[in-house]
Amino acid sequence: RMSLMGPGKSRKGRPNMSSVQRAAEKSVKDRKGADNIRIKAGHMLTFDHLVLQPDIVERQVARKVVRKNMIRAAGCLALPLTLMYFLTYVIAARLHEDITNVFFLESTLRMRTDNIFNNVNTVEDLWDALTSKEYNSFLDVFFHQ
Repeated sequence: RMSLMGPGKSRKGRPNMSSVQRAAEKSVKDRKGADNIRIKAGHMLTFDHLVLQPDIVERQVARKVVRKNMIRAAGCLALPLTLMYFLTYVIAARLHEDITNVFFLESTLRMRTDNIFNNVNTVEDLWDALTSKEYNSFLDVFFHQ
């Protein structure tokens, strides 16, 4: 619908406001779906206008804005993959060594070897402890036949 009053004037003589501006001036809770679409269209038209300008400075600003948005979007897209890598690392580290069973196994062996080598002070005592054929000696514990 075209105005017969001329461009930029309404019937009451006030300046005409565009639908994008009217939608943007509404509070967020008063906006409807159509208002949000008008605002997005206004953003797109603004970027389109900047790109078509012969002034190189405004084009560089538009390129920087687009590049920054692309980098931000790529970072958000990489987040799930990063979380998956982290969880894989945590699971692998947890399953790598069963700490409880290793502790019980090593503590039993340590107690037995401590009992065997408790009185060893010299090299001769070490050989005697290693070659002894007594009950609970080194040969009896580790080479049971």
